[in-house]
Amino acid sequence: MFTFRKLLVISLVLALLLPLVGCSSGPKMVQTWTEPGYTGPVFDNFVVVGVSKEMGTRRLFEDAFAGTLRGRGLSACASYTLIEGEEKLTDEEIDAILTQTGANGILVTRLVAHDQNSSYQPSYVTAGPYYYNYYGYYNYAWGAAYAPGYVYSYEVIRLETNLYDADEGNKLLWSGTSEIVDFTSIDREVPRLADKVLKELEREGLI
Repeated sequence: MFTFRKLLVISLVLALLLPLVGCSSGPKMVQTWTEPGYTGPVFDNFVVVGVSKEMGTRRLFEDAFAGTLRGRGLSACASYTLIEGEEKLTDEEIDAILTQTGANGILVTRLVAHDQNSSYQPSYVTAGPYYYNYYGYYNYAWGAAYAPGYVYSYEVIRLETNLYDADEGNKLLWSGTSEIVDFTSIDREVPRLADKVLKELEREGLI
């Protein structure tokens, strides 16, 4: 039987779950662009470059994308395995990597923005059945659930991933902007981001 007590319990649960609506459901593509009229060839050998002044971040992105590419049966090399260091890669170093690996595609990812956002959850009072006399109202008022309002914060990062044709003067062929909202572990989200990006490249017939 659906009692008033059950209604209060359900309402309280809903109030507690409302902040979780903003939690990350994984990376999402915000926008993409593909070179108009491109008909091939598809890419099967990649150099992966993570643009970051922090070696740990660079490795994280390069390992995730290279590993996901290899998981699809493609060749991929993380650039840091050939040229380490926190300095910016020079054009000559990129050319040397391309020559050494024979790659026909360069996949580059960089962090565009890292923001701290906040959202206000207003106070919440459970709705109850109508009351027609003092006793009904008193019993309702005594047991009515109230949740105070509060502010919760969450992180948002936005990234850009570009695909360049190494056989055509490093020409840009595809670009995608992705977003990760309210994540708990960037180490877990980056491989999911790589999978999302590669699905877009597959859909465009680039891999």
